[in-house]
Amino acid sequence: MHLVVQSAASPAYACREGCVIDQATIERALILTAIGAGTALAVLIFLTIFVQASGLLINLPHAWSARRRAGRVPVAEAETREQAERALAAVVAVGALLAEPRRASRSGVQAGNAPP
Repeated sequence: MHLVVQSAASPAYACREGCVIDQATIERALILTAIGAGTALAVLIFLTIFVQASGLLINLPHAWSARRRAGRVPVAEAETREQAERALAAVVAVGALLAEPRRASRSGVQAGNAPP
């Protein structure tokens, strides 16, 4: 849209199609545009803060319960941990027993006749 100044006495602008836009209308349009842009920016900032705050509020109960449970180990977890340690000890013991005859045969000592 190409605007042309019509006269210096009454500030108005003419479009190519012959329509006339006066200065007051242009000023109102600029004011409304600034208000709309400011509102959009304010809504964007508000929603950003709201999403951050709601994320923190949603995670608060989880954080509280995690703090309460920090020092305690649940019974099921303790039993599982104990079973895992026993299984590891059994594997190590069996591995050591199976490796013992090989060491004895390599050193020239026969199984069952090891020196005291």
